[in-house]
Amino acid sequence: MKAFPSTQPLYSPEKGAVVGRQENGGMDLRDWFAGQALPECIGWGEPEKVCARAYIYADAMMEAKNAKTKK
Repeated sequence: MKAFPSTQPLYSPEKGAVVGRQENGGMDLRDWFAGQALPECIGWGEPEKVCARAYIYADAMMEAKNAKTKK
C-alpha cells in the first residue's frame, strides 16, 4: 500500500497547455509509518537499532491497519 499517491498535470510549453497527467505512486505506507515512529526510537542508541525498532513499530501499525480493514 502506498502513502501520498498523486497525479500531476503535464504541461507542454510548445502547445501552451496541459497535455496529460503524470502519476506518482507515493511511498510505501510501511516506510511512512517507520518514519513517524523514528522520533520515539532515537534513544535506542546505534543507528541500526534505531532503524530496526522504527520498523518494528511500523510492522505493528501495518498489522493493526490490516486487522481493522478485515472486520
